[in-house]
Amino acid sequence: MQVQRDLLQNIQKAGPRYTSYPSSNHFSQDFGRVDFLKALWAINGRQQPLSLYLHIPFCYQLCYFCGCNKIVGHKPNKLDAYLQTLIDEIALVSHEVDSPRVSQQGQAVKQIHFGGGTPNSFKPEQLGMVVSKLRETFNVASDAEISIEIDPRHLSFKDLRAYKKIGFNRLSIGVQDFNPRVQEAVNRVAPQENIETLVDEALKMGFEGVNIDLIYGLPHQTLHSFETTLNAICRIKPSRIALYSYAHMPEKFKAQALINRKDLPSPDDKLSLLNLAIIKLNRAGYEYIGLDHFALPNDALSIAQKNGSLQRNFQGYSTHQGCDLLGFGVSAISSLSGQYAQNSKTLSSYMEHINSGQLATAIGYQLDDEETIRRDLIMQLMCSQSVNTDSFGATHDIDFKTFFKAEIERLEPFRERDLIRISINEICVTELGRFVLRAIAMVFDQHLDHQAPILSSQHSAVV
Repeated sequence: MQVQRDLLQNIQKAGPRYTSYPSSNHFSQDFGRVDFLKALWAINGRQQPLSLYLHIPFCYQLCYFCGCNKIVGHKPNKLDAYLQTLIDEIALVSHEVDSPRVSQQGQAVKQIHFGGGTPNSFKPEQLGMVVSKLRETFNVASDAEISIEIDPRHLSFKDLRAYKKIGFNRLSIGVQDFNPRVQEAVNRVAPQENIETLVDEALKMGFEGVNIDLIYGLPHQTLHSFETTLNAICRIKPSRIALYSYAHMPEKFKAQALINRKDLPSPDDKLSLLNLAIIKLNRAGYEYIGLDHFALPNDALSIAQKNGSLQRNFQGYSTHQGCDLLGFGVSAISSLSGQYAQNSKTLSSYMEHINSGQLATAIGYQLDDEETIRRDLIMQLMCSQSVNTDSFGATHDIDFKTFFKAEIERLEPFRERDLIRISINEICVTELGRFVLRAIAMVFDQHLDHQAPILSSQHSAVV
């Protein structure tokens, strides 16, 4: 299976990644702290499990490709202050979700994820303090997935053993590419042998899974160099692989201006890199989950897709459906039923609010009834790649074909290219169509101008 250039004609647009619907660029100050408080109160007594996300923005050095909210520099005093603020925020938020009962009979926490930035900027004992606070405050399930993104250049085996003792059971390692020239061009030099040894040790220590992030479309990448990287990854055999497309947007992410545009692969070469990765990963036994994720058949992500419990949130694909998400830290986003709430994006504002005993909510969004219907449909397509129109209509009390009449007409070019199949009561994305899943989902997005050939520069290309 390969993605052909002519297949993408009239489809290759910029668009949302649908980690939420509507996407975060629609969040506004109309939704503030009072709204988030009401949303927190509303989850009391609900049966949905919880997912917790903690954002650690600090990094040792700047990676030129990165578009994350980050702070470059490693000043212990600043990290110590942030650690205390994070713990204070956990106490502040948990108090609003009826903390005295949470630890006894409240919603079970099924997932905890530390993202960044570089979470291992914190010492293991500091991360242990945060995890202990979460266990003290919330009803963390005994089988909860507790994962952390790490920069392998700043991690020792001693740290790894400490993480395991704390309770971390999954690692996410940013590799991007093993080629030295590519690494130097993006200012992230990490020797291949170090990462191979790290993954091997993690599995020996009993970590349940290791994720590895790769990026295609980086400067100086060639088919030959990327094949060497892919061969090494297939030997390492991580349980999951995230294969991201590099989006060069220096007008939005200033660090990317340090990458010379002329060193980037052409669009055709970039597509060849993607096709090479698809072939290599499929032959190595990885299943394509959707968008940019691959997983081994026995990994929880593959299992979740098969049993229908796969979902998407602000960290990408997730194994637990129906979780309320609480985000902690600067710029972190919470998702509670029909509300999104995002913390202040600047460190000073975030810490000022929490240190004064206030929630740090800066912007957010309240979905209306139609947006809720469209969100559920888009997320079902993104995770299951199919929808039973009769069942969906009954669930939402709508006549599907009437409600989405215009959208069904806009799906025709996808059907003609065999990217989707439409029957009397089902819309199903084909195997090839999964690579343009974002473009298919965009058809149902009421916030997009469907007459525009190229959508907002706030978004990346769909392939």
